[in-house]
Amino acid sequence: YGPIPEGVTYITKAAIDRGVWRLVDKDSLKEKQLTDLREEDLEPTAKWLSIEHEDLVEETLKELAGLRGEKEKYIKNGLNSLVEALGWGYGKVKSERKAFEELKREKVEDNLTFFIGGRLNIALKPLSNNCWRRAALIIGFGLAGIGLMPKAEDLPEYVRESLKSALNKCEVDEYLLADNRIPLFVVGLAFYPVMDTTHLFNISGAFVDKFSDAVGEINRINSIAEERGGITVNEEFYSLGLASIIANAVRSGKDISAEDADKTIKVASFAIDNIRSTELIVPILGVLELLRDKASYTYLVVLGRVAGIENLDPDTVIYVLEQLNKLSKRDDIMEHKWSVFGVLIAYVNLLRHLYLMKGYEYIVKNIKYLLNALSDDTPLGKIAYAGVLSLELEGVLKEEITGIDVVSRAKGLLNELDELGRDVKNLLNNIEFMEYVKSNAIKVDEELVRRIIMNVSLRLKLALAKYKRNNDELSDAIRLYAEAAEENKEIGDFVDYLICSTWVLRLKFTEGSLSGNNLVKEYERLFKEALDNLKPTALNSIATSDILAGYLVSLALTNNTGRIADLSEKYRGELYANKEISVLTRLMLNVLLGSNNVTFNVSPRELIEAHKGHMQTRFLPALYVALGLAKPEEGINMCEKLSGNEEEVCKDVVDVVKGDRDATDNLRNELMKVFLAEDLRRERESRLKSLGVSDDEIENIYDNYTDLVYKLDGRSLIQMFVSLASSGEFALMLNALVNKDFDLARAIALHNSFYVPKLLTRLFLEAYKSCCDLNNENFRQALAKLLFYHF
Repeated sequence: YGPIPEGVTYITKAAIDRGVWRLVDKDSLKEKQLTDLREEDLEPTAKWLSIEHEDLVEETLKELAGLRGEKEKYIKNGLNSLVEALGWGYGKVKSERKAFEELKREKVEDNLTFFIGGRLNIALKPLSNNCWRRAALIIGFGLAGIGLMPKAEDLPEYVRESLKSALNKCEVDEYLLADNRIPLFVVGLAFYPVMDTTHLFNISGAFVDKFSDAVGEINRINSIAEERGGITVNEEFYSLGLASIIANAVRSGKDISAEDADKTIKVASFAIDNIRSTELIVPILGVLELLRDKASYTYLVVLGRVAGIENLDPDTVIYVLEQLNKLSKRDDIMEHKWSVFGVLIAYVNLLRHLYLMKGYEYIVKNIKYLLNALSDDTPLGKIAYAGVLSLELEGVLKEEITGIDVVSRAKGLLNELDELGRDVKNLLNNIEFMEYVKSNAIKVDEELVRRIIMNVSLRLKLALAKYKRNNDELSDAIRLYAEAAEENKEIGDFVDYLICSTWVLRLKFTEGSLSGNNLVKEYERLFKEALDNLKPTALNSIATSDILAGYLVSLALTNNTGRIADLSEKYRGELYANKEISVLTRLMLNVLLGSNNVTFNVSPRELIEAHKGHMQTRFLPALYVALGLAKPEEGINMCEKLSGNEEEVCKDVVDVVKGDRDATDNLRNELMKVFLAEDLRRERESRLKSLGVSDDEIENIYDNYTDLVYKLDGRSLIQMFVSLASSGEFALMLNALVNKDFDLARAIALHNSFYVPKLLTRLFLEAYKSCCDLNNENFRQALAKLLFYHF
């Protein structure tokens, strides 16, 4: 990529391979010296000579072509020496190649990042005076995962005026772009921060001498956005690139004021809403983290926003938690009500990510402490209370922090929030509330404040809808979701409008009031709305992939394989956008379509990786062994990375999968001990009776469960309880059905009906009772209801 640096020449060799001119494969030259040229080698040499090369080579060839007599002989001898030297060099490279190949892949990637980043720094540094704005725009787009650079002529005039020379082509384009696109190679090796090394930002390091100019640009963009009342996507990405340059300069010793750090973090962080993938969040936070100490509260607010994003991967959640824990210990954060509120909201959002079970108690303890520090009769206090109530209604909190009837309190708080929304002028004069609002927006006005209150109210209403859903009160849940959908549409939040609308469809199907072609038509309408109104960003893809998944499953229920094939091919990116939903959907399609022509490959490794965040670490090695991804001894090695009792339990379960009789009997006994525990039994029987299950039926269920536990082998037993979330278990159940392992499918359905909310208990029981004839319409409907619950 880029022009060949002056003084560097590449000598290669071409050959005709299957009728096409190609570079000779290095393996075909393994045993040859470069001096071993044969007659047939002359033809590719002639071909090579006929192609125009870089200037240095062309000049040399012209000199050689005109040589005669003694001078020609002299040069010929020199060329012979050169060929011998190249042969020697080639031999040395071959001998050292083996050592290079022995490096771990991760180490190789880090070394390549360092090597190429260093070379790019050298090449780009002389261009910093003229091209730093252009470079900032490219860096910002790269960090956001957007490959195609904008063209000035395609943008509105006010954006062209704002970005100015950043839109103009410059010499850095030759190194960083190809046909106005950022190559994936450049994005992967040059833009991504390498978090565990000292070479954090390779490309932006070439422009650190423009630190003051970059800070000035941030202030200029911020002023323009404030005056306009908003910031465009292109300005967000430009600000992100500027922030990368500023952060790298600060890391190298430059000092930045608190005010400038605040504006840089705030303006650059808005880019997170429009990035290509949520996997890019940690690199972006890594940029902003370098400015954290000068603007800790603004960075805290960004963490809270990120924590509220759905379907974050485990690495991102852990990173945010670690950052949040550090900030919560700082005196400058805990001395103000608005920053205490910011920490609380961030913890509330994080708790929704179920794979944080290890840190659960710590987070709950912090939420209790922080909630007590806020008065519940202030605007911030009411918003904080609404957040905690939402967790209790959703069942995320295992214990009630508020200590009251959460449904009644939620209804009352919805009325209080409605009153706040009508009293916006007083809110604008509330210092504590406004400090929080200012950190979240470019420009603050009455409309923004009203929208913030409405969003809090909608979040609480959705939590109440989820409570009604889980409690099998479907008509109330449908009404609440429908109301939330319309309210989101009114305020222009199209993503949440679509998400709420899909819940209306799913619950109507579960209720039995919508099915067949009518369900297909409704999903088709929503999918068209999503395509027409949503840009292809990471956050928007959550809604689009949800709708596409439901659309495909509704088509599978009507056996419309042709339409499924067309949609899955045309919208492959959307189908695979969300790993967890994608795996569940493709497994479900395989189950419903059976031996039809349309099949979707889902490997055991992909299944585990998609649901790994929910799975218990001590049981994962055994699952790898059970699904044929690791040998028993490899599973034991994985266990040895754990500590204390975790390691011991892990090894015992691997022994179960190996077929050790004593270990398997011990596991069966432990499962039955938990199953028959008095307190759990009373709770389970109460829930079953509330669903109309008779005493005789309960006894029959218990007998069947006992039979399955003692019938299944160790490989199957582990799959009954490895996941802490029912979605992970449902994925394993679908995988069992694909593999015709019907006893395992029944066992998973029955086992998971005992430890879940009321609606899910009913749905798992319906699937268990009708299992496992894939031509049975009741069974197919039961599976679809379970799938729709888990989207």
